[in-house]
Amino acid sequence: MENLAKKLPKTKRVRLRRKPKKLGEWRDIVSRSVESAVSCVTDLEKGEYLWKVRRKKFRGVKWYKRKFRIDFKKLYLHYLPAANPVSQKLYTVAPNKLFRMDMANIVEVRKGFSTDTFNQVQRMIKGNSKSSKFLLPENSFSIIFDHRRFKEGNYTLDLVCSNQETRDKWYFACEQLIESMKEVEYQKEYELYLRNTFNTADKSKNGYLFLEEFSVMLKQINIWMDPDEVEKVFTEANIHKSQVDGEQVLNEQEFIKFFHRLLERPDLNTVFEQVSRKYRGLAVTPGELEKFLTEVQGEDISSEECINIIKDYEIKDTNVLKKVNNLYMGWKGFLRFVMGSSLFNIQMKSDVVYQDMNQPLSHYYINTSHNTYLVGNQVTSDSSIDGYIRALLAGCRCVELDCWDGPDGEPVIYHGWTLTSKLLLSDVLTDAIKPYSFKTSAFPVILSIENHCNKEQQDVMANMFKNILGDLLYVEPVDTSKTFLPSPNQLKNKILVKAKKIQLNSAGSIDEEPEVLTKSISQKLPKTEEDGPVRPPRKKSSDARRSRCEDPLVTSSTQSKLLSDLVNYCAAIKFKDFDTERNYWEMSSFDETKQSQLASVQSSAEKFVEYNRRNLSRIYPKGTRLLSSNLDPVLPWLTGCQMVALNFQEGDKCNMYNRAKFADNGSCGYVLKPAYMREESDYAPTVPTNSSAHQAKKLTIKLISGQHLPNASDRQAGEIIEPYVRIRVVGHPQDSTEWASKTVPRNGFNPMWEEETTFTIRFPELAIIDFKVKSKAKLVDNLDDHLGSQAVALPLLKKGYRNIFLENYEGKRLTPANLFVFIQLEDSQQE
Repeated sequence: MENLAKKLPKTKRVRLRRKPKKLGEWRDIVSRSVESAVSCVTDLEKGEYLWKVRRKKFRGVKWYKRKFRIDFKKLYLHYLPAANPVSQKLYTVAPNKLFRMDMANIVEVRKGFSTDTFNQVQRMIKGNSKSSKFLLPENSFSIIFDHRRFKEGNYTLDLVCSNQETRDKWYFACEQLIESMKEVEYQKEYELYLRNTFNTADKSKNGYLFLEEFSVMLKQINIWMDPDEVEKVFTEANIHKSQVDGEQVLNEQEFIKFFHRLLERPDLNTVFEQVSRKYRGLAVTPGELEKFLTEVQGEDISSEECINIIKDYEIKDTNVLKKVNNLYMGWKGFLRFVMGSSLFNIQMKSDVVYQDMNQPLSHYYINTSHNTYLVGNQVTSDSSIDGYIRALLAGCRCVELDCWDGPDGEPVIYHGWTLTSKLLLSDVLTDAIKPYSFKTSAFPVILSIENHCNKEQQDVMANMFKNILGDLLYVEPVDTSKTFLPSPNQLKNKILVKAKKIQLNSAGSIDEEPEVLTKSISQKLPKTEEDGPVRPPRKKSSDARRSRCEDPLVTSSTQSKLLSDLVNYCAAIKFKDFDTERNYWEMSSFDETKQSQLASVQSSAEKFVEYNRRNLSRIYPKGTRLLSSNLDPVLPWLTGCQMVALNFQEGDKCNMYNRAKFADNGSCGYVLKPAYMREESDYAPTVPTNSSAHQAKKLTIKLISGQHLPNASDRQAGEIIEPYVRIRVVGHPQDSTEWASKTVPRNGFNPMWEEETTFTIRFPELAIIDFKVKSKAKLVDNLDDHLGSQAVALPLLKKGYRNIFLENYEGKRLTPANLFVFIQLEDSQQE
């Protein structure tokens, strides 16, 4: 794979989690860190009155004065309820449980007016002098919670303080909390899983587990035992012989000890035996650990680092100490190391950009979003600046702006001719594009403009780009002496505009050649994103015969010279055919149907690859995907298409493959295409080939075991999953294949497989390995339940013994769900 193994950066060693002695240990760690960094802890613990601003669907923006305080010990944000009798009564019953927010779910804090709610406030108070006196941006801040936990919205808490000093205290405390939580990210997830398991089983809500609750809990974590065995295990776990109402119960500490006794890993015994040669089965020396990590695991690690690893993970075992006097790692330390170190992750993760970033833009895959402003479906969902912020923070480098004529002469962004809400273009540029474009990557951002504005508002749009983005906007004209696009390095920290340019005719005036000629002709042509959303039919009238120049839907999309002058290396043109002459800075967009048609025929597929060596292309979902489903990005990638636009808000396997692809190269949003796609070669994207331009790989995967596999969401009470694993190679048609393991009956807690499969992969640079855990359906006609997945681009796949942390399709880890595998990757001699 072009010697990628030699280029990949060194793995950063991180201890992911520790064995907690009590539930909530991570909160203690974060609390100590925040209290040591924040000087105003006492003030925030006592609390202060703040204005809580809310945006309600039918009532508009409302604000309420509430007293907020932070519990730094438990990391909860508490607030006093409203004055109505119902809220007051609830507060009297449970003051510390109902009116609070868990700060574990905070992902970001923002100053000023930088949310959709505050932007609406800003528009509202322009004519309201009374409100404008206290709703000031310098006194305001917003706490952003993980939107994946708030499906119905309300994932932002917008607050206004009495003065800027108070605002800064709250902002700094929240910022420190977020930074501290990053250090215990995996530990937090693990302990929250244990807490949720205990609380779900504790039906009586008294902080203890009765025998019946304990029995149900075992089924929840997919452990099957007969009733007599359950009672025996329960009695053994009840160390303190505690009783409630005359019945034996387990407290939290006994539950934790019981749970960790279940974590014995017999599948690791063999590995430990292989590594421990001098004191076989007893201890691993620093030299043996170094040899294991370098030869078996393929890590670049020194003997000094191995000594530090042993010091970090070793638990002194008196039985072993009697026989070994030197520094060593015993069985328990080795178990903690394999289960808790980032060195055993299956995927290479690094912030280092290691690929050549000096090649033309057309030589890279570019992480691209479709209708970025939407946070739900394509017809009725909200448009939000958070759509842009999330995409940019996820490494997206091309976002879409659908611009329409707005009130007061200012363009708005929304999905035209639908019920989606509208955003001001100025808000998107000010609150999302400018502050977030280069937070996670320094490489260029492309604004893909779908333009439906009249000339006057296009002028406004152009001035906004220049005034708001300032020096970030790349405005240099195209260098016509060159024959290829500039590189990502040349465009670092720059924003490019992708739109149509005005074409001048021979007389030097604007050539207004329409894209859609007449209503009768347009009805015969498929509607594309370049033309705009499908427009409702209008009744016949004399107005239908008016000049096409009065309707932006049937004219050239760019009428403003100011806007046209901002377009340089992403000049959009309508695609005719591959043989039509075009300049290197001109690019075209294709809907997925057109792209599929071109890729399905070998001759046009090869021309598509050739086209993409010099010019950019953008592929977007067809208009019938009203629920924001996605096209499969793999086929466009095979033909070299750089920008495959996906609905990032949709949790599906297409986005999972996209995350796998762009986890490469430091997650910078640009991944270099293979050499045989950048240069002349006999590569064919859709048919088998025995090209000598690439080295095939032999991938052997031994599926060893699983741990803590999750339940199916709709599983009936009392059922225990019957898991199996499906491994699929996604990539070139010549490589596409899959394998399924046997089904393990009634065990999702620690199933064992010990099965092996081998794949020959002829185009390893294009391959993604999809690990999927499923549960066998109980009924014949039912579909098997999808429990969790992990997809890894083959160039990032690490050899040796590896943990695969399962995720859902939204990319959220299902901690502590895990697969344990052994990976071998070597050159294949197969022709």
